[in-house]
Amino acid sequence: MNTVEELKDYIKETFSIEPTEFDGTVLKYHSIEFERSKASALTSNKSTADMWSVRRSGHSVDFFRTEELENAVSKRGSLPYYFVPR
Repeated sequence: MNTVEELKDYIKETFSIEPTEFDGTVLKYHSIEFERSKASALTSNKSTADMWSVRRSGHSVDFFRTEELENAVSKRGSLPYYFVPR
């Protein structure tokens, strides 16, 4: 999963849920937003290119590496609560 579009497709395929909003960079569901961090221009800071920012309602912004995000949005992960309708 390297793009926000791929994340959107994964959630749709796995949970049959469409986003409430998607502008190509920010993916929004009822209580959560996902955004892929952009690559840094600094050569010493290339590791930030593999980061995602996740904004959950009522929580501070969290940052996930791609592998961590894939686990968190899986059926046994911690994030489906925020995008699966109740």
